[in-house]
Amino acid sequence: MNAITTNKKHNDILEAAKNLFWKYGLKKVSIEEICREAKTSKVTFYKFYSNKVEVAKAIIDQMVSGSIDEFKYLIENAATTAELLEGMLKMKKEGVHEISKEFLADFYADNTLGLKEYIGQKTQEIWAETLSSFKRLQEREIIRKDMNLEFFLYLSKKISGLIEDPYLVSLFPTAEDLIMEITNLLTYGMTPRNDQK
Repeated sequence: MNAITTNKKHNDILEAAKNLFWKYGLKKVSIEEICREAKTSKVTFYKFYSNKVEVAKAIIDQMVSGSIDEFKYLIENAATTAELLEGMLKMKKEGVHEISKEFLADFYADNTLGLKEYIGQKTQEIWAETLSSFKRLQEREIIRKDMNLEFFLYLSKKISGLIEDPYLVSLFPTAEDLIMEITNLLTYGMTPRNDQK
């Protein structure tokens, strides 16, 4: 680990920013609020980041890295389809807990902040790892052998893009509910059929 990631003040800033961004989105949160929440000064903030968009990118990096590690562990240790699905749903639920509609709008739908493109790049990293992992799961007969993985991932990307649709967002009381509904729909499509074995 480099000095930045092991620095307590740096980690406090990341944690505070993540909590505030999840709750209010990026646009409504000021650097002053992040510093107040992190119990640190603006001087310390600017030691690590030039603006709050850079903090948001660091949070995304941290989340992607953690998710990939957690997913790899799940893939290697899931003995059954049920364990895999339960683990995937738990990971997703923990990852989106208390996420706000404002967060979705700022991070995924706003074209002015540069985060949508950044998340797109990071998502490509996740999809590459997912494809590789799913192939191993097919070999172990944990997910359907006849499933076209490239099609599944393509469809997943398209469906995930629905979180940018204001009408769809309005159908759910929280952003977390919407994301979990999409996740449930995608996840249970991976269950092996009884006639396959």
